[in-house]
Amino acid sequence: MNQEHMRKILTAGFFLAPLAFSWGAFAQSTAPAAGPNPESFPPPPTANQWTSPTPTEQVASPPAPGAAQPNTTSQSAPRDPAPQPKIQLASQAPAPAQAVPRTDKVHDGFHVRLSFGFGSQSTTIDDGAPAPNFTATDATLVFNGLVGGATAPGVILGGSLALDSLPSTTFEADAYRAKTGAILLSIGPFIDGYPNPRGGFHLGGTIGPSFARLVSNTGFAGTKAVGISLAAWLGYDWWVADQWSVGGLLRLSGANNRSSHSSPDLGINTRSIALLFTAAYQ
Repeated sequence: MNQEHMRKILTAGFFLAPLAFSWGAFAQSTAPAAGPNPESFPPPPTANQWTSPTPTEQVASPPAPGAAQPNTTSQSAPRDPAPQPKIQLASQAPAPAQAVPRTDKVHDGFHVRLSFGFGSQSTTIDDGAPAPNFTATDATLVFNGLVGGATAPGVILGGSLALDSLPSTTFEADAYRAKTGAILLSIGPFIDGYPNPRGGFHLGGTIGPSFARLVSNTGFAGTKAVGISLAAWLGYDWWVADQWSVGGLLRLSGANNRSSHSSPDLGINTRSIALLFTAAYQ
């Protein structure tokens, strides 16, 4: 090789060396970083992949065509039976609820009323003589009983029995005097009504036969007489229990009795007003 040829090679290398260096730097900057290829590693496991699947969650691969189908019904995992209710013993049963007391009190159903008190009675004895009749006014003892039932709330029907006892007293007729007493017994149907079936005010009455008797005979033609009596009352009751009430009652009564078995006839007529204490069950 001659010197001229060597000089040309050195000159070309002087100019080509910077170009080769620049090309190598460019290729190194654009090339991916050295390291393992991420596509060669499997993806990270999910949360469900850390737990082993239950027998019911395992999905069997589809069988090959023509293969026998397995009986999945008999091989399926048994299910837990439904929970059975526990038997409650008597000691575990809840206590029964307390009885609710009756608060709505109404005058209905079976009815019994007992009354007792005092009154003022005016009695006239007619002995059939042309002289004036014997009269007397004195205190009397009164007992009254009613038994019946309500045909509607507040409307009571039944039977009544009343006893008026006039103690021995002095009867006068002008200048004549006679000392005796009288007993009057009255029976009959009654009606007693409450305008407000839940209230206490009531009023009623009765009418029926009556029987009068003189306690002693002081010269009269007889001692017994039969007739008719009537009575009317009004009062007020206060509830003291579910079906009991107590109160007061003002009673007006009268009776006209006569005996035709004596000669001459004997007449005993009474008029009275009484204030009674009452107790009623309904």
